[in-house]
Amino acid sequence: MPWYPRDEYQRALDELPGFRADRGERPWEDYSRELDGRMREVSGVHGHRPAPVPVRVADLVAFAREAGLDPDWDETRARYADDHRNEAIAWPPGRNDACWCGVDAKYKHRFGA
Repeated sequence: MPWYPRDEYQRALDELPGFRADRGERPWEDYSRELDGRMREVSGVHGHRPAPVPVRVADLVAFAREAGLDPDWDETRARYADDHRNEAIAWPPGRNDACWCGVDAKYKHRFGA
């Protein structure tokens, strides 16, 4: 699943109007919490094993340009994530492991798992 790390989130809001329209002005912490919830929802459905794929806006724009796609489309972000799945972060971490989102906290403290 495509995911903007903390250092890319504001850039995504600034440069991708559709992403901003979907996310509003919610802070990055809420955005990551929502993604964790979506991964929990789809985990195991039809054997699906979701994992967050960090997205860099400049890389997404280059990927979209090369493919003739709009970088602001959800489908483009999904294709980017699929193409970069080797960069996916293992999910879910164990309860006592560091959180997948990079916050200096245990997963159980960050997302209550």
